[in-house]
Amino acid sequence: MTIVGVVQRAERNPGFCTRVLPDSSPAGSVLDSHFVSKQCFMISKTRIIVGLLIWIALLIFVSLRFAHNWVGSESVASRQLARFAFQPRSTWDLEFKFRSNIRIGDPVFFENEAGRLVNIGSLRQVESPVSKQSDVTYTDWASATFYSTAPDVEPGDYLTVHQTPTSMDWVARYLFPPARRQEIARLVAKVYAEHSQEIMRDLMPILQEAWDEISVILRDEVVASIRKRQAEFERLGVRYREEIVDGELVPLVNEEIWPLVQAQAQPLLEQVGEEIWQRASVWRFGWRAIYDASPLPRRNLTKQEFSRFLETEAMPIIVSNLPRFLEAQQVVLEQIVKNPRVISVLRDSLLRIGGDAELQALLMDVLREALFENPRLHVALRNFWRRPDLQRVLALTDQRLEPTVVRIGESIFGSPYYGVTPEFARILRNKILLKDHRWLILHRADERSRQEPMSRDHQDPHTLIVLPGTTTMENPFYYPARER
Repeated sequence: MTIVGVVQRAERNPGFCTRVLPDSSPAGSVLDSHFVSKQCFMISKTRIIVGLLIWIALLIFVSLRFAHNWVGSESVASRQLARFAFQPRSTWDLEFKFRSNIRIGDPVFFENEAGRLVNIGSLRQVESPVSKQSDVTYTDWASATFYSTAPDVEPGDYLTVHQTPTSMDWVARYLFPPARRQEIARLVAKVYAEHSQEIMRDLMPILQEAWDEISVILRDEVVASIRKRQAEFERLGVRYREEIVDGELVPLVNEEIWPLVQAQAQPLLEQVGEEIWQRASVWRFGWRAIYDASPLPRRNLTKQEFSRFLETEAMPIIVSNLPRFLEAQQVVLEQIVKNPRVISVLRDSLLRIGGDAELQALLMDVLREALFENPRLHVALRNFWRRPDLQRVLALTDQRLEPTVVRIGESIFGSPYYGVTPEFARILRNKILLKDHRWLILHRADERSRQEPMSRDHQDPHTLIVLPGTTTMENPFYYPARER
């Protein structure tokens, strides 16, 4: 192979140079291996220079093409890239003013100009500079790493530590925000208006028949349980009669209620009695009483006269005055309800009875035997759920309600097409994966605290103070759903 052929093949395929062996030709050949190696090196160097020129030209083109998006006032991409590339991360010691549960990896947030919380760092070490603890630790010292995108920390800046609530109220508040509750209520109202009459028409006869049977079973078991504990209830009754009835209610009636009744009823009774007495005939009652006392054969004339008098004379008077009796009764009831002593005694009596531990224990025993330890009730309920007519009604109800139930479930938890909802994702991460429990927020010191540095005199300039945060702050961790 000639030198010209080698050079031509090397220009087409640089890797050919490495495969040309000087020993492949016999001694005295015209192929000079030293010259071939030099030509291959020059060709490789030329290719590298050409490649660099191409990349430089490409970068210049992209910079000119998108420069207005990177350096314009509407974008901060170039500044963020520059800070990420050239500004190093910073490390700060954190001094907690109270011991707190923290963990390596707990994020640090900062509220930017747009009012959004952005992640600017995380905890890198807890407990002490030499600690190897990686679990949740109850401590007052930690070390945090601030990313290159974090704002510059100024004197007087501080952190607050927050924690996601552990109550079910927090779960319900996030799963059912006001807009979702309104949407669910609208769906339920719609499906109820469409199918409630059909469902109740088919279901009510079955429920009524089942209740007739179950109510008899419950009544029999409650009566049997009470009879079994009759001695205990009688003992409680005697105690209540002595302590509450005789000790409180009877004096209340004598001192407060009876005077009210007497003040309203006595004038009315005297007037009615006077009207009745004016209609009574002493002569008619007198001679009949004498006749009944004599040995004559006919008896009970006085009783017959009294019955006639009640029917024809007294009852019309009482009926004519009945509205006045009802009015007096209403006045008495109003005065009793407004009497503070009556209200206080009745309320205290009911509270004492309702809060009696012995009575509560007896009632719970009765309910336990009637509801949970009742074999007849268990058999009746089992037979009720196995009824063919009930199964048909439930199947039809399921067909009518399934679309609405599916829509409600998708709005709360998500769907296979759009993934889980952001709210449910937050609940899963916090309650199931045990993430997003704690976070810290960097706050700027206000002008007043900067002008009054007395509280900062003894603070290490490389240490940030951590204060307790508000318990009502919203969880900043948010995972929006993405369409698939």
